Amino acid sequence: MSEPRYAQYVRQKATRTSLNIPERIHYPFVHMEQDMWGDLGVNANFACSCVQEPFVMPDLPHAHPYDELLYFFGSDPDHPEKLNAVVEFGIGEEWKKLTFDTTAVLRFPANLRHAPVYVRKVDRPFFFGHIMQSSSYAKVDDNAPERVRADDVSYSDIVKIPEFKNTGYGAVTLFNGKAQGVVDTMINLHFITRTASIDRPPEAKGYNQFSILMGGNPMNIPGFTAEAEITLGQEAEKQVVDSTTVIHIPADLPAKPVSFTKVTAPVCMMSYFVPAENR
Repeated sequence: MSEPRYAQYVRQKATRTSLNIPERIHYPFVHMEQDMWGDLGVNANFACSCVQEPFVMPDLPHAHPYDELLYFFGSDPDHPEKLNAVVEFGIGEEWKKLTFDTTAVLRFPANLRHAPVYVRKVDRPFFFGHIMQSSSYAKVDDNAPERVRADDVSYSDIVKIPEFKNTGYGAVTLFNGKAQGVVDTMINLHFITRTASIDRPPEAKGYNQFSILMGGNPMNIPGFTAEAEITLGQEAEKQVVDSTTVIHIPADLPAKPVSFTKVTAPVCMMSYFVPAENR
């Protein structure tokens, strides 16, 4: 049987157990970079993992030549706004410390020094990850003169609180960076407890879509206990997945909503949307 025409846009069994970065405790996880998409030329770098206990992320203070988003999403489907954890992080050469304890997205502007991130308390494991509109992970040289100082930004410039809503299939966490006056990126986390069809939001028309289909428990991201249909192209080519999967749907590729046709136990779908020119 020949491979589906759009197979390159659907990456099944997408979890990883190692990565060439400072060792962290939350494995397995999902991490995608440009070279994993073959010749598609995808300009994206993102990850999703679990934080289950207090620890200091080992990354030394650094800055990027582009904006970075770090998300900390609560895993309680009845109260997605609750992170059930306390997180502290430093910004700027001054290493100014900021703290939050709710579901949030941190936006670090280009050239703002940040890290380490100290997870001080964890009452319930949560989803953690980064999103960069870049093909690779790059840092600003430590001796670079152009810097954003901590005093140049406020707490509300960095710590962004998503919106939350309930649906017939489960709760949704919604972050719209453009609406919040920061980077033009949307992040949605769907908790899926029953069969459902998940379409891209109307405001994401003309955006590239990346989605992770994964287990509903952050401590078991590979535990995708569902079947989903991904239908792509004018031909409406259907691919059925039953493992943790990463999907890329370019803005100009026709696609039907992702259809969860069987849900044995709750699962999650994490999607983010970026303008098509970032492809």
